[in-house]
Amino acid sequence: MKKLYFSSGNYVIIIIMRVYKAYLSKKQKEVLEFIIGYCRKEKRMPTVREVARALGLKSSGSSYFHLKALVDKGYLVQDKNGRFHLRSNDGEEYCILPLVGTIRAGVPVDSPENTEEYIPIPRRLIKNPDLSFLLRVKGDSMIEAHIIEGDLIIVQKQPTAEKGDIVVALKDGESTVKYLSEEYGIPCLRPANKRYSVIYPPFTIIGKVIGLLRVF
Repeated sequence: MKKLYFSSGNYVIIIIMRVYKAYLSKKQKEVLEFIIGYCRKEKRMPTVREVARALGLKSSGSSYFHLKALVDKGYLVQDKNGRFHLRSNDGEEYCILPLVGTIRAGVPVDSPENTEEYIPIPRRLIKNPDLSFLLRVKGDSMIEAHIIEGDLIIVQKQPTAEKGDIVVALKDGESTVKYLSEEYGIPCLRPANKRYSVIYPPFTIIGKVIGLLRVF
């Protein structure tokens, strides 16, 4: 997997040129996180039965099904004797972030009903994985900040931000990505595209953009 990292303003852009790590379902994420934790603690791979028992799966067959899916997606390998092992070809440690489909008022951002899937991100780039999530960009209001439609932005949940930060905010029940700015002493949301207007209060800051994922 070829990756390119560079900074733009106060956030990091991550461009993945070729996808090696595939997206995960909720259950696959649970299985993978259990395996990683188990290997760190016990210094060995859990058995198919141990995975099933730990995650409350109905049978070893269900566990085997999820392990095979992780093989197909590149997270595990299976040797000629049928044993499973973690794959770590690139030497990276990953954290797994939820890709949020919609942000709605009164509903926790990373609640299961909002989550489309889970995506691994290099751990060294995420300061607080438990407070971070991904959001797919819609529209072209931030193109001058090198954020285009279809990008996945990495967002750290926080209710406040500083002037000049790129934030995700909730306005009239819809999420928007803009620069946090100020006019005449009033906070506002400023686009990075002259075709769009500045957004004025009321709005609610959901989090600060700390990175971006673009897949080719």
